[in-house]
Amino acid sequence: MSFVQSFFLTLITAKERSFFLHPLIQKLFFFRKLNSGFLKVVPG
Repeated sequence: MSFVQSFFLTLITAKERSFFLHPLIQKLFFFRKLNSGFLKVVPG
């Protein structure tokens, strides 16, 4: 881990980290669900 990364990780509190990461994770899961559903619907 670089100095800048560790600096930002200490700068951002755990609450803020989860606040920023949670929507990203939700979007990832949403797109994965969307993709798997789309692949099931489309034949071949």
